[in-house]
Amino acid sequence: MKTYFVDSFTNEKFKGNPAAVCLPETVLDSEMMQNIWKKQVSTHS
Repeated sequence: MKTYFVDSFTNEKFKGNPAAVCLPETVLDSEMMQNIWKKQVSTHS
């Protein structure tokens, strides 16, 4: 799955609010979406 990390509300890299944008090839179930969210949150704490 392609995943991009973006910084919103800024024009500078590594500033602003970080967000992960995932582009799955199939529909994800709720458990998988929660696991992706947990992984993204843990990389920023």
